[in-house]
Amino acid sequence: MSEERPRKFEDGIRELKHKDPFQPFNIVMTSGDKCPVEDPDMLIVGPVEIIYVVPRSGRTVRLRKSQITAIEELEQRPAA
Repeated sequence: MSEERPRKFEDGIRELKHKDPFQPFNIVMTSGDKCPVEDPDMLIVGPVEIIYVVPRSGRTVRLRKSQITAIEELEQRPAA
């Protein structure tokens, strides 16, 4: 049963990553921390964790799938 919850979040993350047009989203962790995903090409879904390289900073964020509690879709920003 514990494998089902992370699998559902993983499927949702994959769907959002490939959504056309891409819409930014947050991955919410059990700690309450949020990881904003702004570039789908910088996101890798691995077997145990999700790796995201934050654009413009090069900082790498490693998110354990078992610690994900929610995915928040963000409002699409209007084109400038």
